[in-house]
Amino acid sequence: MKNIISAIVCITIIASCNNSKKTTVANAVKNSGSGSEMLYQFQWNLTELQGVTVPSAAKAYMLLSPGKVNNVTGNTGCNIMKGSFELIETNGIKFSPFATTKRACLDNSISNMEQKFLDALSSSSNWIIKDTVLLLSNDKTTLAKLRGVAAEQ
Repeated sequence: MKNIISAIVCITIIASCNNSKKTTVANAVKNSGSGSEMLYQFQWNLTELQGVTVPSAAKAYMLLSPGKVNNVTGNTGCNIMKGSFELIETNGIKFSPFATTKRACLDNSISNMEQKFLDALSSSSNWIIKDTVLLLSNDKTTLAKLRGVAAEQ
């Protein structure tokens, strides 16, 4: 009888430790507040650039990854981008220069937007998350708005 009770207790403990949930947008917002950990929980899709709505066909986004060197990867609309960034104090951010592919972009509106996106990132000095919207700004102006969606695991 003791062995059966011990086995049930062990199974219960193992099952409760293994109860991991996939991060959803709602859970992350509910559980994380607006700390920097939220930067790493989403794929940030570009929705607005310097006050202008970005065409949905652009599919520009970025993913931020923590580490000894914080990495950023993504897409500028037609090209793949890669770089790094540094978080400064509470809501400061500084992006390094980006390496990008040099694919031809058939849509001129997206092609023209790509450099503006890279410029906005390199000019950003502050970030804030409101609900699931990441706002990147310099000291005066919002440069880019990005909507957080659950990152592919």
